[in-house]
Amino acid sequence: MLSERLEGFKASLESQGMDKLNRIYKSEKLEDIFEWFVRKPLVCVDQTSRSKHAPVILLIDALDELSDDNGSREAVLQMLTLLFPQLPHWVKCFVTTRDEVQIKSALVNRCTMFELRKEDMHNKEDVHAYCRSMLLAAKFDFKTVDLIKECQKHF
Repeated sequence: MLSERLEGFKASLESQGMDKLNRIYKSEKLEDIFEWFVRKPLVCVDQTSRSKHAPVILLIDALDELSDDNGSREAVLQMLTLLFPQLPHWVKCFVTTRDEVQIKSALVNRCTMFELRKEDMHNKEDVHAYCRSMLLAAKFDFKTVDLIKECQKHF
């Protein structure tokens, strides 16, 4: 996605040479893969055109759903805690996950954490307001409450 959405990233990545990148990828060394496929291209983009743009947000959704059987979750947590701090200052990371001890303990004191609980009345009000605004924008002719009740049958 970065190569499609971030101007200059793809060119920076390709400038390193595909043979070299293929060798690094096949090595399966997390630090090397991160360095050559993520950090170096972002630093090059930073040096060329980033000064006038807004931050880039990397989204990692549903981290808890990543299997820990093969070490994938641990690898992502390692990247988040040890490698992401090496990225340019304009790169931000947003992670969603369920409340799991392994994930929370790895990230605590390393990032700002916000907990959104579905049973929290403020969150329900936010969802209600968002749905209402989307329905009004789409000019639907039914009540938000009816839509929420209908949706609750499916979850």
